[in-house]
Amino acid sequence: MKKKYHYTLCGLQNIYLMNGYTISHTDYGDAVSIQNVDNLHKTIAETLINKPMRLLPQEFKFLRKEMKLTQSMLAQIFNVSDQTVARIEKGETNADTPYEALFRAYANEIISKKRAEIVAVINEMNVQNDAKNHEIMLQLTENKWGFQVA
Repeated sequence: MKKKYHYTLCGLQNIYLMNGYTISHTDYGDAVSIQNVDNLHKTIAETLINKPMRLLPQEFKFLRKEMKLTQSMLAQIFNVSDQTVARIEKGETNADTPYEALFRAYANEIISKKRAEIVAVINEMNVQNDAKNHEIMLQLTENKWGFQVA
């Protein structure tokens, strides 16, 4: 029976491959060849997105990288500071539950290339967060109040 391979090149310490790899012995040491790495990473990402437990810091970072986002880009998308993303990835703080749920949904849409509903929701949230408070002008006409956003 083939031995399982501890796959750490993805930055995670809990990934083991049961097959799909070849180990070749060379003069410089063992060389490992992994079949279909892109699909492997997509499968790891989908497994992380759907796992019932909280994301570990390195899992959060793995998903961000799989989405091809920098910390700064992710921070901008979720309207948080770059430091917030960095602290989550270092394990200095946890993403709060709603943030992690949105992050997982966003990652699922980007990585699995599913409908972009959550992307639209996040964009709308950012528009709302960036919107300034407008004066609301009220006017009485024919004994009915009407409003207009100034």
